[in-house]
Amino acid sequence: MMKSTLTILSLSLLLISCTDSRTVKSGSASNLTRSGISGLTKVSEVRFNEKDFDAFQINSNGNNLYLSGTQIAFSKWEIRADAELPRIVFAAHDNIGTTDFTTFGAWTPANLASGALSVIGSWAYLSGAAGLSVVDMGDTSRPVERARYPQSTGTDINRDPNFVYKALVAHPTLPVLYGFREQDYVYTLNANGQNVSIAKQSPYTAAGQNTCCVMGAAVFQNKLYVAFTQSLWIYSFGANGELTGLVVNDQIKPVGISATTDTLYIYHQPAKSSSISKSIGPAGIYAFDAGQNLIGFVGGVQPYSFAVSQDNSHLYANIDQRAVTIYQINWNSIVNP
Repeated sequence: MMKSTLTILSLSLLLISCTDSRTVKSGSASNLTRSGISGLTKVSEVRFNEKDFDAFQINSNGNNLYLSGTQIAFSKWEIRADAELPRIVFAAHDNIGTTDFTTFGAWTPANLASGALSVIGSWAYLSGAAGLSVVDMGDTSRPVERARYPQSTGTDINRDPNFVYKALVAHPTLPVLYGFREQDYVYTLNANGQNVSIAKQSPYTAAGQNTCCVMGAAVFQNKLYVAFTQSLWIYSFGANGELTGLVVNDQIKPVGISATTDTLYIYHQPAKSSSISKSIGPAGIYAFDAGQNLIGFVGGVQPYSFAVSQDNSHLYANIDQRAVTIYQINWNSIVNP
């Protein structure tokens, strides 16, 4: 695919003034200015069975929060009633190792859920170091793995690099997924429930060189934003779901990305070898509206993974690889970078 470089100005990204044991543990409701964080108030933490866990993926989808990680495996939490006290709906961990969850043999978060997570309706698509796992969430209390790519049986886990992704996102209207490998290819996948097939494999560059490194992706305002460590890639969608019109913004160094209906959140971390003046600004989470205007910035927080509630009121972040910390976003005290 051909790509063109877009400046901050032409992209309009302008700096402007501007109840079981697996529920949550309340935190202090003090503004975290002591740690250099402005605009956030820590309110609680999500832990599993009162134990630490490392949340590989955090996905906010409608009224639900989906998590994958150590200890927890894969889980769904309801946040409609109270965004600060998520209610667990299920945890696949409860049935891991039994045929109640899978008949395809061993299932581990590292192999099948560490790299990417996407949800289409009642289906969850998870990718790890071995391949892709498709989980049926139709029974809200009992998730079941319906398919695995490549298929595995017994204690051995087969591996297929064509299904190993660092980002996995769904087309806004079509039954299509886009799987981004860490450095070389994007895969367009037909996804009809448990049936997944590769429709197209496209290299990141025309010459096929590796491009480092995919950190996440999100659909926002009918475009697909992909976070590479050195640039933000922006695709448009063709009529049949093909990715077209790639532009690249080199002034953003994104290492995390999330989106709600009306706001795009990018965790930007400039390279230590480059000056801040060559990038959009200092490290932190930048919030952009539908017009691609910067409307908020939070510095001092460095999440391994994160998501934002669909009403833009709360940030869910893996800060210390021990829990998911929940912050209230205080828009009136958001500061400029």
